[in-house]
Order: sequence, then C-alpha cells, then structure tokens
Amino acid sequence: MNPQDVVDISNAKGHFDSIIAMNTLFVEHLKKTLAPQDVQATLACNNNELATHCFGHTFTAIPRVVRDGQGLYYIEYEFQATHAEQPLAIWRFYLSSGGSLSHAPNAEASRRICDYNNQAATKHILVNLLTRALKSSLFSPAQPQMA
Repeated sequence: MNPQDVVDISNAKGHFDSIIAMNTLFVEHLKKTLAPQDVQATLACNNNELATHCFGHTFTAIPRVVRDGQGLYYIEYEFQATHAEQPLAIWRFYLSSGGSLSHAPNAEASRRICDYNNQAATKHILVNLLTRALKSSLFSPAQPQMA
C-alpha cells in the first residue's frame, strides 16, 4: 500500500463532502425560488433529482459527483427525456464547489450560467434545457426509410 494513496483518499473525501454540501445549498435555493412566469414551466427539485414537464415530455436530471483532470469536484446534472423507450440526453450543467453553474466543468467565464443562489437560477436552467430540447432529436423528424 502506498501511503500517498491514503492521503489522496482522505483529500478526496473532504472535496466530496464539500461538493455535496454545496449541492444541498443549491437545491434548497431552488426550492425557495418562484417559477418564472414567462417560461411557463416549473422545476421540481429534491436532493436526488431535478425535473420538469413541458412540450409533452418529462425531463429529469439526477445529480452525480464528477472529478475533472485537475482534481476539482463538481455536481453534474444531465437532463434526459425518454424517446422510443430509450433515455435521450438533452442538456447538462455543472455546479462547482464555489457555487457557480456552468455549461462545462472548470468553464471559462463565457461558459458560466450563474451562481447557485441567483434569483433567476431556475429560469436560467429551464431556458437552457427547453431551448436545447426543442433543438434536439426529440423533436426532429424521422429519417426517411430506404425503399
């Protein structure tokens, strides 16, 4: 056994606990935020799932802890819908331990969405999700079959 492995595991546990705590704050904030009237959709949330129903489909995201190549931890939310009894990934975003929501882990400022406690966080999430849903294969016409 390499002694450094024990140190690495201990450090990872601290980072893991920290990102889980940030996710709890994020979800609690979302629960207190009013649904945006102009989007005409609501975001249901708990510590295990974010979900919305719009355009005849239910979109759900289950949080997952991920670690990038630099050892930074994030919560990844990947919204999926079901199409032809198969899960279809629509959009994902990341929550950093510092509380930023972004389109990619360790994102440049231009790829950031907002902070976890932004009053419009729910609207930012729904607009990004539903815009991408409309552009996804979920709403694309079927490919013509060859005769």
